[in-house]
Amino acid sequence: MNIMAIVRRIQRVVKRALHRDFVAFEGVVLPPESLRFCGTAFRDNNTFLRSSEAECKRLKDEMGLSSTSSVLEIGCGPARLPIGILKDFGPIQRYYGVDISKGAIRWCNAHIKRKHPEYEFLHLDLKHDRYNPNGIDFTQGFQLPLEPASFDIIYLHSVFANMLADDIRAYAREFARLLRPGGKIFLTAFVEDGVPDMTVNPDDYILVPQGTLHFVRYERAYFFRMFEESGLKIDRYLQSEDLGGQSAVHLSLAD
Repeated sequence: MNIMAIVRRIQRVVKRALHRDFVAFEGVVLPPESLRFCGTAFRDNNTFLRSSEAECKRLKDEMGLSSTSSVLEIGCGPARLPIGILKDFGPIQRYYGVDISKGAIRWCNAHIKRKHPEYEFLHLDLKHDRYNPNGIDFTQGFQLPLEPASFDIIYLHSVFANMLADDIRAYAREFARLLRPGGKIFLTAFVEDGVPDMTVNPDDYILVPQGTLHFVRYERAYFFRMFEESGLKIDRYLQSEDLGGQSAVHLSLAD
């Protein structure tokens, strides 16, 4: 092989590496750093993968995840939860993830759904002043293209942390429609006692606000009522015990 052929071969290898849209780590395909929206710490491959495994364990231990489960995730991002399930648990009956990031959904379809057709991903072009300001406004008739009572588990991690009350109410109505009897919901949000009903980017709080809708804090009773009005009940509340000081809330259908 002459020197020019060697140079061309090296150039091809470098080009493929520069354009590769995934990271191989511990035998698992992870999203590139540019798609990891859950904080700078998750740019570390070990941190990202361990968090994926931890969320899978949470669903098994606290929400009864099994091989026959159907899971809906709001704000799936670049498949952090599915990666953990596939690595440590294996196939489940159905997973359906939605997100307002086209790039994240494109990655999920290319690297997860292509190999695991029971994993479905949908882009939602819904308006969010921070992440998707040109999207479609929520309406009272907002519905996902899914059948009623079709999910055992509904999961949201750090989604309501920067969402306004009217949008949360729209999702609460959908959760009540989509959750099966006996099903469970897990979510995180900034929820406290003794504060105003809703405060956008409050000063002197856990985080320093950085831009539009960086975080939204809710008063606990006010936050709970948004779900109770839609036919859901609060099963468990763990204040300030999750990512960035968020509170964890477990819900189910009201009796």
